Amino acid sequence: MHNKFIQTAGFLGILILSSIPAKSVQRFSMSETEFSLYIDKIKVPTRFKGLTWRGVKYDPLPNRRAKGWLEWNVAPDNTPGPAPIYGEKVSLIAHTDYDNMHYLGGLITKMETGHPKDYVFTAQLLLSGNPECVILYWSNKLGGLAAISKEDYAKRE
Repeated sequence: MHNKFIQTAGFLGILILSSIPAKSVQRFSMSETEFSLYIDKIKVPTRFKGLTWRGVKYDPLPNRRAKGWLEWNVAPDNTPGPAPIYGEKVSLIAHTDYDNMHYLGGLITKMETGHPKDYVFTAQLLLSGNPECVILYWSNKLGGLAAISKEDYAKRE
């Protein structure tokens, strides 16, 4: 009986959190050195093409506030942005023009350009409060891209 109550209370808590949107998101941001693409354990040059949220693609811009960071503005400055819904997804599109080519039955590996590929990384927005800026970062614990509010990211370090 006690376990059933705890399970029901936990489910209701998640349901309530998922229905309470945060106030707004002004921009998404990510350090340019946060993660890189590796093909056959060799790091290849990576460029971030865009971010997709709610079916809209945003282009990356250099961050005016901090060097070495990219940002995707989802709302003009000094205007409230869209309110995120707990658990919705955001996708980051990474692009490389390099590939490791194998010759002589795989004995020789050579990196060549001219092989464009796009990679899509997805993160869930598990946010609450008022995340004016959402930081995207690579999480080894989660095994992929993660999203966290700017305030929580500062506490993480």
